[in-house]
Amino acid sequence: MQMTMVKYWYLSFHIFFLSMLYPKEINIESIEIDSKSNGIIVNVKMDSILRKNDLTAWQANSGWFYITLYRARGDTLNLKSNGIPSEVIDYQLIQGDESFQIGLRLRRNIESHEFSFLDKNTLNIPLRYSTEYFSSLESIAEPHSQQLSARSEEHTSELQSPDHLVCRLLLEKK
Repeated sequence: MQMTMVKYWYLSFHIFFLSMLYPKEINIESIEIDSKSNGIIVNVKMDSILRKNDLTAWQANSGWFYITLYRARGDTLNLKSNGIPSEVIDYQLIQGDESFQIGLRLRRNIESHEFSFLDKNTLNIPLRYSTEYFSSLESIAEPHSQQLSARSEEHTSELQSPDHLVCRLLLEKK
């Protein structure tokens, strides 16, 4: 009986060790894609936590941005999102032997991305547009410059009033 217990313990220990060495695959439950003014947010809900070293992402020259989740599996037909933002031209899910890949063909290039967990099982991936894109937006640049110009004129007229003589003298002294 004691020999059977030792064999059982020995076998249990090896199974535990191998499961730590070769962890199980993670199932992807849902993928949500949302568009913001400065980029795209991808949220991936999984049945368990994925290690950070099992995540990669990159921008291809073709305009596609790829997110790869190693040790992850998902049903590519059921995970297709119905609400794809207009900033995403095309969307593809690829199940490989060792990884699951999310491909997003975007209207603008992504300058940076990061991986973080919103909770234990939800991976948050913000994809940020290039800063060149923001400098080309007239709606952002014009009101800001008009506001600065108006404030500068207002400040100058304030300093010219007799009530602000001390301020004027201090400024002239510098």
